[in-house]
Amino acid sequence: MVSYSELYTKSKLDLDSAEHLLYVTYNISKDSNFIMSVTSKLLDSVKKGLESLMLYERSLKNIEAFPKQFSVLTEIFNTKVSDKRNFDPVIKGFLRKMVDLDNSLKSSSIHYRRDSNFVIADSNFDTRSYDLNTLKTYFDQSQEFITKVGDIINESE
Repeated sequence: MVSYSELYTKSKLDLDSAEHLLYVTYNISKDSNFIMSVTSKLLDSVKKGLESLMLYERSLKNIEAFPKQFSVLTEIFNTKVSDKRNFDPVIKGFLRKMVDLDNSLKSSSIHYRRDSNFVIADSNFDTRSYDLNTLKTYFDQSQEFITKVGDIINESE
């Protein structure tokens, strides 16, 4: 089983990769594939960060055993951890948006770039559009979340 500190470290690496792709590589190439890579790295980072926090809380016996589905982890976080650990209420909404984005990407049959927007279309042809500023906002919120998770995990060590 992976420890919460290992997951946190992987989460930080994914966040660093997303930052580089978003602020360096994308600006050089303007290739829409990097937008998809940034989105994927952000999701991976948040998932690993959330799972590391849940494993940490589980090690302290603050929560029960949990499945590793992102939506379930988010719900447990929102109901049992966020208020206790003084997370900003904006983080709850951010995590819901990340779950929605993850579900959209999993069910998407088409994703493409239109002008400066990244468009995801699911099998019912419902579309969601994300621009670069939205991804930068998601990055900032991811960074805030991962930093707070690190502070919580590192306070006991």
